[in-house]
Amino acid sequence: MLPTRLFIGSVNAPNPFFRAEGEGVSVCELDEATGTFARVSAHPHVENAMWMMRTGDTFLVASERHTGGGEIRVFDAAFQRIGDPRQTPGSAICHLALSPGGETVYAVSYLGGVTAHVLGADGSIAAAHREITYACSGPNRERQEASHPHQAVVAPDGGHLFVCDLGCDKVWVHSLDGGTLGPTAAIDAPAGSGPRHLVFHPTLPRFYLLSELDGAVRVYEGQGADWKLVASHTAPPPNFSGTPGGAAIRLHPSGRTLAVSVRGSDTLAVFDIDARGDLASAANFSSGGKTPRDFDFTPSGRWLVALNQDSDNAVAFRFDADTGLPTGQAAAPFVIGCPVCVIF
Repeated sequence: MLPTRLFIGSVNAPNPFFRAEGEGVSVCELDEATGTFARVSAHPHVENAMWMMRTGDTFLVASERHTGGGEIRVFDAAFQRIGDPRQTPGSAICHLALSPGGETVYAVSYLGGVTAHVLGADGSIAAAHREITYACSGPNRERQEASHPHQAVVAPDGGHLFVCDLGCDKVWVHSLDGGTLGPTAAIDAPAGSGPRHLVFHPTLPRFYLLSELDGAVRVYEGQGADWKLVASHTAPPPNFSGTPGGAAIRLHPSGRTLAVSVRGSDTLAVFDIDARGDLASAANFSSGGKTPRDFDFTPSGRWLVALNQDSDNAVAFRFDADTGLPTGQAAAPFVIGCPVCVIF
């Protein structure tokens, strides 16, 4: 079995919110027989890779500078930069999404809003042709004093962009027309919950929303911009009484389970997904370190790779590829400074 290649973004330049002890982007290989990692190369010229995505052999990186706003950077397969970085109007860039046709990049800034940029065939990024900010707040005065967009996701219908807003307790919905962002509609989340990330069911008209402030996973059902809340589930372990800090949510490749990471309890929670799209708690276990900011499943579904930001490590957990459930086996931690995002 050939090793599986993965790409880990980390914080490597000074800023007021993170320890700058990473490598920028680390290219690694995971041995799927054992769950052990090998470092292939490091790319420290990629500054503070807070989020990454791939389109073919091209990498798009959300690079947070904290000294004048974020940047979108484009790299080839060898992580050589293509074109010039494109600065985004908002600061604390934290997420990227790509339009269905691949012609538009949507950048999300935690201290700004959402911007739309044309992505050229040569990898060039145009200045924002659309910028949207949201005027609102929530009941948590420390965390919800203003809008704090955290993620953008293109819906399975290809016609809508969903934006999770931690500060407003909303999921904003924009229609898409050739990459252009249309008027704003709103899906309500409970007051003070702090929506962070969501994933769509692979076939049913449902999405699953993880909130940062209350650590709940909520199930919504609907279509277009019209959605209703149908269920809510707790992600932190039983008897946990701290601040949850829900972080990432991912579907297993089988489509039979989903997992979330909870930074306050340093845990991962797994939920079964039944034929109707309803959830049931299936497992809750340690992330193998401190502050699991991000994780993802290998394309095979045999491993979950968790990134523990404050203990400077990545840990691989074995999963059953068919059932989507953890086997209870974990590999030894892999040392990597301040990891914050991972893609395969």
